[in-house]
Amino acid sequence: VKKTLTIPSWLNDRAISMGINFSQVLQEALLSKIQA
Repeated sequence: VKKTLTIPSWLNDRAISMGINFSQVLQEALLSKIQA
């Protein structure tokens, strides 16, 4: 499923510079919330 989201530009820049996989992080965060 393709989703669109909005985040602050500074957060986007920082995550990209760290090589963070946005899809993976979102999946992990959603699973964490669901299992809480």
